[in-house]
Amino acid sequence: MAGHTFLAEQPGARPLTLPDGTPAGFRADKYWLGQAAAAVGVESEVLPGSQVHDVIFADTREEILRLQREDPTLFETGGEKGDAYSGEAFRQELKRGLDPASPYHRQVRALPWGSGSGFVRSGADRGFVFCARVADHEAAQYRYVSYPEDGIPRVDSETLVCLSQAQVHADTERALDSETHHLAYDAWEMARHHIFAEWQKATDPFNLQPKVPKAMRDAAALLRSHPPGDIPQEELEWLIDAVEAPYGARIERALRGALRSSDDPARQAVAVAEEVKRLGLSPSPAPEPLPLIEIEDVHLVCWLAIVPEGKKG
Repeated sequence: MAGHTFLAEQPGARPLTLPDGTPAGFRADKYWLGQAAAAVGVESEVLPGSQVHDVIFADTREEILRLQREDPTLFETGGEKGDAYSGEAFRQELKRGLDPASPYHRQVRALPWGSGSGFVRSGADRGFVFCARVADHEAAQYRYVSYPEDGIPRVDSETLVCLSQAQVHADTERALDSETHHLAYDAWEMARHHIFAEWQKATDPFNLQPKVPKAMRDAAALLRSHPPGDIPQEELEWLIDAVEAPYGARIERALRGALRSSDDPARQAVAVAEEVKRLGLSPSPAPEPLPLIEIEDVHLVCWLAIVPEGKKG
C-alpha cells in the first residue's frame, strides 16, 4: 500500500524529541523499528545494534493476575481479545516485513513520525487506528477510534483489536477521501486524550489495586481478628497478604470451605491458614505505578484510516 500523509503536532505542543535529543521528522530507522519490536516482540536484532525484546504480549499485568487467579477463560480464549488473529500471527508478520530481504524493509525505515494512510473496507464503519508513544516509555500505545452509524465515536485500547482493524495486504490500494482525512485530526485528539487519561489512572497506586472477592476479604479479616496463636506475627502478615488477592473460583471455594469448617472463629482461622499453605498461595507483588506525564508527552507515531466503501476519494 503506497503513499502516506501526515498529522502535524498541534499548535503549542512541545517539539517531539527522543531521549538522545533527536528531533521529530527524522528518518525513523532503528528507533521506529525498535518501537515495533518493543510493542510486538522479536527474538533477534532487526537491525545491527537494535534492541531485542522478549515481550509478554498485551495486558501483561492483567494476564499474569488472571493466571494467578486460575481464570479458565484465559485458556478458552488464548488470552487474546477481539479477534481470532493472534498476537503470534502479528509477530511473525512483523518479522517477515522487517526482514532485510523484504521489499517493505527500506520503506518502513524511511517513515517519519506522523505518517498515515487509508484503505477501503467493505461494510466497515469509518475509523482510525493510531500508534503512539508516551514520552520515552518503550511500549507503544494503540487506539482504534470508530465512528458507527449512531454518530457516537468509540475508542478501543485493546492491542489486538487495534492491530486487526489495521490489517491490510500487499495489494491493498491506498484510499483516503478528504472528509476522512480531516476527521483524522479530531480522532487523533480523542485517542490522545484517551491515552493520557488511562495513563494518568495508572500513576495512582490506588487505581492499580485488584478487586478482592468477598471470600478472600472475609478470610483476611478473620486472620486479623483471630490470629492463630502458634503463628509468628511476620508469618501472619504474610498469610494475610497472600489471601487478600483476586483468585479464581476453585480457590475461593476452598477458602469458603475453611471459613465454614467450624462455628468457632479461632478454629476457622486455623483452617484458613492451613488452606492457604496447602494451596501454596503467596503475596502478589505491588503493581508499579507509571510516571506522571503531560498530554504533550503523547506523540503520534503513525496512523491508518478505515474508509467506508463508496468514500474512496
